[in-house]
Amino acid sequence: MKRYLEVTGTGTATQRADQVEIRLSLIAKQNDYAQTLAQSANQLSELQQLLKELGFDKDIIQTKNYMLNTHYQPDPDSPVYRTVFDGYRLQHDLVMNFEHDNERLNQLLAKLASLKDQPEFYLSFRVKDPAAAEERAMERAVSDAKKKAQDLARLSDVSLGAIQYVVPGNNGGAVHRMAEMKASYDMDFPVGESAITKYVTIRFAID
Repeated sequence: MKRYLEVTGTGTATQRADQVEIRLSLIAKQNDYAQTLAQSANQLSELQQLLKELGFDKDIIQTKNYMLNTHYQPDPDSPVYRTVFDGYRLQHDLVMNFEHDNERLNQLLAKLASLKDQPEFYLSFRVKDPAAAEERAMERAVSDAKKKAQDLARLSDVSLGAIQYVVPGNNGGAVHRMAEMKASYDMDFPVGESAITKYVTIRFAID
């Protein structure tokens, strides 16, 4: 019967975030259907204009969701609970991605806060290309697994043989600083780093 020793190693590497992501929602609400559509179109046009003024490429913004529905609210004059029509609500969710530049980011956030309908928006920092950090994390996971195997073999008084298989595990994901932004802006954002964790399972033959 062949014997084996199986261990799982963990490795983590960090990489400074270099990409800004802003998610925002343009919300239009009117009693008239056509007016709701017109308000939403004006909101988008205003947003595109301010991006143009700040020198952003028009392709940095993409639609993620577009949802139009009727809106109802409780009838305050009814003795029993019932709802009455309260107009149309259109929510246009968008996302912007661009390279981090603190001065440019401050300008954009100030402009967003000054828009007429004050859209909701959220800011996060990400790594544009995490490949280098992922490779370092995997190297460390393999080294960790080998060390664990050597220690266990020594304590068990056996000798490690050839590697029988290697199975990469799930990526632990990246950790990002994130903040909700709804005020005036003139600050140095603490971008921080993203931590990427890799796992690997290695099986060794033992003698």
